Amino acid sequence: MISQVWQMRLLIALLFVAVQEVHKGIFGNLPATDFGQLIYHASAALADFTLIYTISCLTTGRLALDLERLCLASMVSNVFGWIFFTAYLPPTMYNIVAGTIVYVQLLRLFYIGRYDADYSRAGLVCGPHIGRTQFHHSKAYQ
Repeated sequence: MISQVWQMRLLIALLFVAVQEVHKGIFGNLPATDFGQLIYHASAALADFTLIYTISCLTTGRLALDLERLCLASMVSNVFGWIFFTAYLPPTMYNIVAGTIVYVQLLRLFYIGRYDADYSRAGLVCGPHIGRTQFHHSKAYQ
């Protein structure tokens, strides 16, 4: 099981890199015009949306949710990247945010947290109260 978990994480990491490289190869040389940058940032957001769909097909649980949220943050950053371009603002902030999101995605992908082994999502395997059921923490029990 451990090997399969790492294989899935490696597959997702390779998928992220492949999507980024394909996008850069196809849309990386667009002209620095409003329309060219609209195409670039819209296609980057579409690539992130594709990753959201693919992640939901490959894995479930907290890892999938975290990676999907990070892809959503990348989509939002692409919207702001285009707005910054049309407002003639320097791309430094967009580049920092986009790069940070990529690094956080990779860190989250290879970070094994305390809930990553919790396949039942009920706090029975990992969590602050190992071995206790949810009933023990309800107000009716106290």
